[in-house]
Amino acid sequence: MRFSRRGLIVIVVVAALVAGMVFVDQFIRNRVERSISQTVADEFGGQVTTELGGWPFLASQLTNRIEDARITVVDVTLPVEDRWATIDRAELTVVGLSPINDLEHARVERLDARVLMSWGHLTTLLGFPVGYVEGDRISARTSVEVFGVVAVAELQAVLSVEPDGRLVLSDATATAAGVDLPRQLVQPVVDLLAPTMQLPQLSGLSYQGLEIDSTGIAALLYGTDVGLNELA
Repeated sequence: MRFSRRGLIVIVVVAALVAGMVFVDQFIRNRVERSISQTVADEFGGQVTTELGGWPFLASQLTNRIEDARITVVDVTLPVEDRWATIDRAELTVVGLSPINDLEHARVERLDARVLMSWGHLTTLLGFPVGYVEGDRISARTSVEVFGVVAVAELQAVLSVEPDGRLVLSDATATAAGVDLPRQLVQPVVDLLAPTMQLPQLSGLSYQGLEIDSTGIAALLYGTDVGLNELA
């Protein structure tokens, strides 16, 4: 009976220690998540949430480094030359963030980003109507002069992105007033749209590609040794 009582006391003490460690771990994790969210919000604006990986999180206090984190930013407006781009949602995957006790100077070893823009917001940014066709093909409309007559040109083309965020139209076809334009007249239409076809540039990140569907585009970006508060 005496042994059982001692065993019960040991179990209770161990359970209390574990519960206390879990509580402290979660408390510190929440505090750091809020600090990171505030740092990113100060840089981008919008609504920011942060979810840190790894357990126990207390170990990061010894290394002053976070192994991984997911940061989500909603409703962000970023400058693009003399225009503004509205980002519906940005999902950032962080690998290796330090020092966590000085987030103002913290750097990310690797950062992957997925930036989503609706067709409506992309239309506003580019200054001409764009929409989804199928696969990686989009539609665009603009006014052109054909044989001395101003008409609305309907363009369809493959949309891609360069590392610096410049959007590119390729394999294009076009019609004006219901008539297919010859190939030699299609390229001038593409060139007419090119000057505004630029996505926001994020410091330290380069564009890797696009995902396109009926809701809009998702731009994929990647960077290494990126300053947490130097992105915008």
